[in-house]
Amino acid sequence: MKKQLLYISTILGLSVASVYAEDVVIKTETATLTGSKKDYNLYYTLSSGSPTIGEDTESYDVSSITLKGAGLQVPGEAEGVLSTNPAKEWYFRGNYTFDIATESGKKTIIKNESLKRFYYQAGTLTVSNSATPSQEEGAVAPVAYFDLGSNTTSLMFNGDGQTINVNINTDTEFVTTAENGGGTKFPIYIYRNTAFNIDGSTVTFDANLRVGDGETTPTISLVNGSTMNIKKTLAFESGTLTVDETSKLVIDKGSRFGKAGATSKATVNIAGTLDMNAVLTVNDNAVITTKKFEHQNGSDLTVSGQFETQSATTFANTIIKTGGIVKQTSTGGTKIARDFTVDGTFLTKGVLAVEAGSTDASDAKWATITINEGANFYVDGKSDAGSAITLKNGEFVLNKKNAITNSNGDAVQLVSVDKATNVIFRINESQEFKKIVAHTIGIKYYLGEDATDTLTAEFGTISTGKHIIYNFEENRVFVLNDDITSPNDFFDAYYNVDGEYVKVDNLYINNGWLSAINSAVPEPAEWAMILGALALGLAVYRKRK
Repeated sequence: MKKQLLYISTILGLSVASVYAEDVVIKTETATLTGSKKDYNLYYTLSSGSPTIGEDTESYDVSSITLKGAGLQVPGEAEGVLSTNPAKEWYFRGNYTFDIATESGKKTIIKNESLKRFYYQAGTLTVSNSATPSQEEGAVAPVAYFDLGSNTTSLMFNGDGQTINVNINTDTEFVTTAENGGGTKFPIYIYRNTAFNIDGSTVTFDANLRVGDGETTPTISLVNGSTMNIKKTLAFESGTLTVDETSKLVIDKGSRFGKAGATSKATVNIAGTLDMNAVLTVNDNAVITTKKFEHQNGSDLTVSGQFETQSATTFANTIIKTGGIVKQTSTGGTKIARDFTVDGTFLTKGVLAVEAGSTDASDAKWATITINEGANFYVDGKSDAGSAITLKNGEFVLNKKNAITNSNGDAVQLVSVDKATNVIFRINESQEFKKIVAHTIGIKYYLGEDATDTLTAEFGTISTGKHIIYNFEENRVFVLNDDITSPNDFFDAYYNVDGEYVKVDNLYINNGWLSAINSAVPEPAEWAMILGALALGLAVYRKRK
């Protein structure tokens, strides 16, 4: 049976119908509301307690509900009888349908003028629009509007022992003006037993959003070209978020998935797009899988859980903590455009391109890729030229032996591109690469302080490219290719003399090692041996004569 909203008269106890907004005065702890597709003002008059409005199994068609605050003259009461705020919440139960029925512009469906929150406990809340949106020039797209006001706990969807459904079938905005002392807006809560479903709509949260609490497991679903746009912070502490291939999750402020020490996981499956415009933290109980990841504006991505992207991806500032895993599992390319620090595991199935937004290592848009002891950095892709990594501008700091390999542990090939501007390697542990090719501007290598740390590779050049070695010492650079007859065409090397770099005049290859010593030119002792042998030969010759 579909109930219609009941007007509760505090004077006569009569049901009164009206084509205008009806004033509903609640003087008890429970209220059953009737009336059809109307706007309602709810007043509360008790000095304590919180009203429960509606019944679990009943259905209500509503145009809008306004929760009136304290200190207002109560309609139908004697002069001076004022409304109050509930002690804690306005509880709602039952199946509510809000049809904004508008061709253009915003329609407020929930307006909270009180200081206590709207708390939906049981049933199904549906927001839709039966009108056809106007196509006239200048028309504003229809939007359902939740005005949560200045109450400091905003709004809560939290199933009371049963699953509740929130079905959003038209564009909707959630807005709050409540702020704490730091200017942060108080959150909307989507908690236990709640299924929040967005179908073919854009839902915008201009309020902080908190999903789960590390123990409860609500669900959020986006389908049919939907967008969930979070203008404030998102704390997705536990539960499941699913975004189909046509839909998008947009995060504009610093947010997090998972909660340290939580008993329930935060599981996110995005077949569409994750568009991150702010700091994002993936805690150790969070698993995020996204088809497409847009992350180019320099905000931090910090991962101690698992983060997987399944298409070509550009990473900006990224930190992979110990135990954290970041994967790019398609053959599409991966680009690192800003700082990237690895203490956990990084894997890309595509070619890795290092292309900082700046050519200056002192600039914030510079890319420094730091791989620390205990980390794993796997690159499985190959370009047409066979390279796993292409270098345009950026810097590797290698603090682990053989820091970069493929996932089988094999050495990989690196090539600097034609327009490379500033490519740097800092070798703080021994490294081996299959091949390194320097194009035009060259590649710079800074060998660390430990003289036993070596660099081993087949070295190639294109055009005027060279491999430029700083902090050069004997037996630190091993050249795998044995066809280099003119090392000075491939390498420049610099000694570090009291902090000043002094170029080595000539370079040679001795038994594979790049050297400043020409092994074809004998040392003084060798000269003595040679001269002695010549003298002995001459004496023998004379004796025979």
